[in-house]
Amino acid sequence: MRTAVIKLWQDGKSKKFISRVVNHDIKTIRKIIKSYEQEVAGKLQESTKVTILSNYQDQIQQFLEQNLSKVRIFEELQKAGYNGSYPSLTNYARGLEVSGKVCVRFHTLAGEEAQVDFGEVLFTTTAEILRQLHMSKADNSYYKKFNEYLAVDLLILDELGFKKLPNYSSDDFFEIIAKRYEKGSVIITSNKPFENWGEIFDDKVLANAIRDRVIHHAIICKINNGISYRTKSISFEPNN
Repeated sequence: MRTAVIKLWQDGKSKKFISRVVNHDIKTIRKIIKSYEQEVAGKLQESTKVTILSNYQDQIQQFLEQNLSKVRIFEELQKAGYNGSYPSLTNYARGLEVSGKVCVRFHTLAGEEAQVDFGEVLFTTTAEILRQLHMSKADNSYYKKFNEYLAVDLLILDELGFKKLPNYSSDDFFEIIAKRYEKGSVIITSNKPFENWGEIFDDKVLANAIRDRVIHHAIICKINNGISYRTKSISFEPNN
């Protein structure tokens, strides 16, 4: 949603117009736009600082090779006419220090990186979300719980297809997909190919309706003959 809001804002659309298009309240739209404008301003400011420091790059590199402290480098650059801040210098110098070194991939839990781009993310298993909805019917909190799953910007549903869903769960799952269709992003993991989704849901017509909404606009990542993450470190001894 954030990407769509920013694109519409860049196209000159009003906040009220954007609010209607993405179906979110105007306070949320204002928050997203404000965050975006702050990011742009920060990048512009940082770019200006980097441009100034790039004029002193050779000197900074030489000072680093001489193992001078950042404070000493800052003092020497001031003598040479640098009028920027000390933190800007330390950040720039740190970038020169790590250039050429090995970069280590930083892994995060599912959905954590998405929160930067999308906003609020909920990660849960398909069984758990359907269990919560079923239990909520007992105390008449179903619609409150259901709306919680609609409110998040990105909903990640894990393990669809591990077990066949009962009729009432199939209906709930369809409602979630239908309500979020073209309004909210969804990531689904499943061990079943789309052509076998009829095995998950009792109603094949319902299964087709769910599948059509999921596939439309989707990016599909298919893993063929993947090795289980849980067993990849186990070595199996051949039988004698």
